[in-house]
Amino acid sequence: MILSTVHALFCGFLLLTLIVPTSLRANMANPVQAGDVVGEPSAMLDSITVLYESLRIDMTPIGAGERYGWVSAEYTIVNNGSERTIPLLFLPGAMGVRYATNGNQSVPDTTFTIQVTMDGNPVPIAVAFTQTDSLPPQWRIPTATPGLNGNDSIRYEARNEGVIRFTLQIPSGQHIVRVRYQAQPTSNSSGGRMAKLWQFAYVLAPARQWGGFGTLEAVVAAPTGWEVSTTPAMTVSESGWKGTWQGVPADAISISFAMPAPSYLRYLDDGLPIVASLLGIALCWMVGKRTGKWLVQSNKTPGWSVPVALLAGAGWALLVLGTMLLASSIVSNQLGNQLARGYGYGSAIALVLVYMPGAFLAGTLLTVIAAYRGSRQAREEMK
Repeated sequence: MILSTVHALFCGFLLLTLIVPTSLRANMANPVQAGDVVGEPSAMLDSITVLYESLRIDMTPIGAGERYGWVSAEYTIVNNGSERTIPLLFLPGAMGVRYATNGNQSVPDTTFTIQVTMDGNPVPIAVAFTQTDSLPPQWRIPTATPGLNGNDSIRYEARNEGVIRFTLQIPSGQHIVRVRYQAQPTSNSSGGRMAKLWQFAYVLAPARQWGGFGTLEAVVAAPTGWEVSTTPAMTVSESGWKGTWQGVPADAISISFAMPAPSYLRYLDDGLPIVASLLGIALCWMVGKRTGKWLVQSNKTPGWSVPVALLAGAGWALLVLGTMLLASSIVSNQLGNQLARGYGYGSAIALVLVYMPGAFLAGTLLTVIAAYRGSRQAREEMK
């Protein structure tokens, strides 16, 4: 009965070891105030056409451990009418925002991250950043970005959403408007990922308010070797992922990108605890058998096996601790600043509450059993 109970406990611990291892919105449009009705392009924009937009979304700084990338948009516009002074609204979405170190700390400031020029001349920004909830549904950031490697889409949330307001004085004829700002993608560590997954969205819908929209050329740059998925789909080029469309192809460009975690890391992270379990079994059994023979040869009582069994159980627990720390260290060193936030927390809790106590208990009982069998075998050999 005792042996059956011990065997059940041991098998349960081994089973546990095997099972429990381990926005951006952008594009210029006419301002939308709270309560405004958004419909066809206003009369202020109907004679102004965007011939060409060159969009570059540069997320390469993320690979160096930065929290921000850069978005650059260049518009070639034509005013077919007389000179106009137009208040414009730009939806940058998750911009880089800083707050005052003194005074009113609740007022966000983005003047250090955004630059607007027209024909090379700086454009004053009337309101650098204003929170707003009064945007039309199609101007909202998408609720998801595409999954990597053909997987399901991933829920997307952005921070520091708001609008930038500035005024353009547009003479008749063709002009170049450039907007560049620091952008903050979303870091997603859900779903048991080893490496962070980054998400980003650039909303195109406001561009439909212009009198006409010609060609959009978009380039997405990510760190070399990273996995990237976009909607609408883009093709890989020397400069990154590139797409060219006539007109506005979608309400938004959605992007998911991540550093690929080497497949061996997952096997290592899950496999080392199993190796520790197998080594612990061998260690405790060997120590127990030798202890049993020593008890018979030294004419000691069976109670002397208990201290040895406790030491063997503690050794197994320390072996489990060492292998899991080793696996965690290897994963952390390989992924560096791209290690998913919170990765390994569950394993750490299981280590303290399950693995180490289980290894200690199972190791102690296994050593006692082995000592009993070793002593019985030694007596039989002495007959």
